[in-house]
Amino acid sequence: MADTAALDDVLHTTGAMVAGVKPDQYGLPTPCPDYDVGTLINHIVGWVGLFADGATQQPAKTDPATYQVGPDPAAEFDASAQRIVAAFRDGAADREIDLGNGPSPGSMILGMILMEYIGHGWDLAMATDQPAPYSEQSIAAAKAAATTNLKPEYRGPDKSFGDIVEVPDDAPPLDELIGLLGRNPRG
Repeated sequence: MADTAALDDVLHTTGAMVAGVKPDQYGLPTPCPDYDVGTLINHIVGWVGLFADGATQQPAKTDPATYQVGPDPAAEFDASAQRIVAAFRDGAADREIDLGNGPSPGSMILGMILMEYIGHGWDLAMATDQPAPYSEQSIAAAKAAATTNLKPEYRGPDKSFGDIVEVPDDAPPLDELIGLLGRNPRG
């Protein structure tokens, strides 16, 4: 059974961060290299749409590489997030999901979503001075997915993830996850 509680928490929390961005913050830099806040919002909302289409077995309606949000990015995000959670409650983790480059196990896609939205949600929170109140259950689920799925070939310069950033043994769970995703949680 898929961890839909973690999925719902991650998407709800990230959606609240998207809603908390002010228009004058779109040009601010983020911890994610090459993304300012506006570009990151386009990425976050574009990908949640693609994940929703794949999870609901619909043809892709968005291309995250070129996606541009409309006047209400939070509503766009929320509509897609609701579709994703409903699809995983209906068993999407137990079947293959195609995001446009061939089918992948739904359980792996679920892990990708957890990592993507905690990682980029944290980026957005840091850039816009918002909290990132993900639950410990959600962080643990994303950490398990990262440990399983983030192979060395996905890490390094010009890759999707940076090298692991070591954190102190007493670091909070979110800092541990952010370091595992290749970001420095301390700045």
